[in-house]
Amino acid sequence: MPTYNLGLDVHKVRTQYCLMDPGGKILGEGNVPTEEVAGLVPGADCAVVLEATGSWHAAYDALCATGAQVKLAHPSHVKAIASARVKTDKIDAGILAHLLRTDLVPEAWAPPARTRELRDLVRLRWRFVAQRTTAKNRISNLLARRCLRYEGTDLFGRRGRAWLAGLELDPPARALTELLLAAIDEADAHVGALTARLHEQLDGDDELALLETIPGVGFLTAATLLAELGDPRRFRTAGQVSAYFGLVPRVRASADVAHYGRITRAGSPHARRALVEAAHVAVRLPGPVRDRYSSLVRRRGKKVALVASARVLLELSWTLLRPGEVFRADGMGEPAQMR
Repeated sequence: MPTYNLGLDVHKVRTQYCLMDPGGKILGEGNVPTEEVAGLVPGADCAVVLEATGSWHAAYDALCATGAQVKLAHPSHVKAIASARVKTDKIDAGILAHLLRTDLVPEAWAPPARTRELRDLVRLRWRFVAQRTTAKNRISNLLARRCLRYEGTDLFGRRGRAWLAGLELDPPARALTELLLAAIDEADAHVGALTARLHEQLDGDDELALLETIPGVGFLTAATLLAELGDPRRFRTAGQVSAYFGLVPRVRASADVAHYGRITRAGSPHARRALVEAAHVAVRLPGPVRDRYSSLVRRRGKKVALVASARVLLELSWTLLRPGEVFRADGMGEPAQMR
C-alpha cells in the first residue's frame, strides 16, 4: 500500500490537489500551476490519480516520469461512484484521493503517446471532412430553395462548378455560394495534408497491413480503427469492443422481459462512420460481412443490416489484431506467419 495518495483535479491553467495518508488523513491540499504537478509527488511510494478530462495528457506524462503509481480515472464512472451536492475543485480532488486510498478508482485506459498522436491526426481529419460536408449541404439547400437542380453526378467537380458559376443567382446567394466553395477548397486541402501525414506515420505498420487484408477495409478505415481501438488486449470479448464503439443496442429489462432499442452510439463517432462506410463495400464481397447483411436486410431493413455489418467488421478487426492473424473468407483468420 502506498504511503501517500494524491488526488488531482487537473485544469488547463491550475490544478487542485489533495494529499492523503492510507488512513484518510489530509496531509496537504491547495492548487498549483498545472505544469508544476510533478513537484507535488513526495516520492516513489506515492499513488496518483487524475481524471481523463481534456487537460490530462501533459500532466499524466510528467507524473509518470517521477516513478509514482499513476492512475487515470474515468470521469463518468467516478461521478457514478462518488458525487457531492456541492461541487468544487477542492471537493473533487478529495474524492479522487479517497477513491485512490480505498482502491476504488474506476480506471480509464491511458493511450501511449504514439496512439494519442494518431488519434489527433485521425480526429482532425474527420473534423475537416465534416466541415466540407456541411458546406456542400448548405450549397445544395441554397439551390433547392431556388428550385435549381444539377443533372450531373458531382456538383462539386469540374463540370459541376462550371455549372454553378454560370447560374444567375441574386447577389446574396452568389456571395454565400462563393464563400462556401472557398470553405470546401480549404477543407479539401487540410484533408489531403492530413491524409498524407497519416500515410507517413503508418508507413510499414504491420497492424495496418493486417487490417487491410479484410475485404472492405481500406487505409482510412484501418487508420481510424488503430487510432480509436488502441491496444486490443484491453478488451476481453468482442462484445466489449462493440459496446465501446457504441454498436450494441440499448437494453431496457424488467423481470423476464427485455426490450432492445437503437444502438447506444457510445465512443468514437469517427470509428462508427468509418465502419459503416466500409460495410457498404464489404456487403458486396464474399465473406461473413455479406452473410450477416443478407440474413438481416429483408427482415430488418438496410439501415439495421448495415450497422450489424459494421459490427461484424469491427469484431473481425479486433480478432485479427489480437493474435496477429490475417483474414480468411470463413472469418476465422489464419496465423500471419503462414502467408
